[in-house]
Amino acid sequence: MPDHPEVQKAACERDSAGTVQSISPSGAAVVLHMAEAVERMGDKEIYLEIARYFATNLPQSMERIQASLKNGEYAEASRFAHSLKGNCATVGAEELREQCLTLEKLARSGDIIAAQDYFDSLAPRLLCLRDLLLSL
Repeated sequence: MPDHPEVQKAACERDSAGTVQSISPSGAAVVLHMAEAVERMGDKEIYLEIARYFATNLPQSMERIQASLKNGEYAEASRFAHSLKGNCATVGAEELREQCLTLEKLARSGDIIAAQDYFDSLAPRLLCLRDLLLSL
């Protein structure tokens, strides 16, 4: 997995509607629809617990996808991307959910090169999401 240490210093902006946007110095951006996700769960503390758990485990999820793609295991990569898609939806990262769906479809199609390239472009935003969730 490519290392993206510059994502560690992402800046966050929050609006009154409960949307949080994070932009790293490299330009990776994540929009988190936190208020909507909290409303779906019904409790902010539960949301924060789930979000932190997801963020803590996100690097391992990314490593699984990366290894599956590297080994040509497109079914596994697709399954891991599918799981990541659901986790992004749960925490309110809708744009990333859509991007994980694209990754899932690319891996399922067996186009490992396209899937790898797409994953490499997605990784900085996933790491930005991790940092954003851990900052809540």
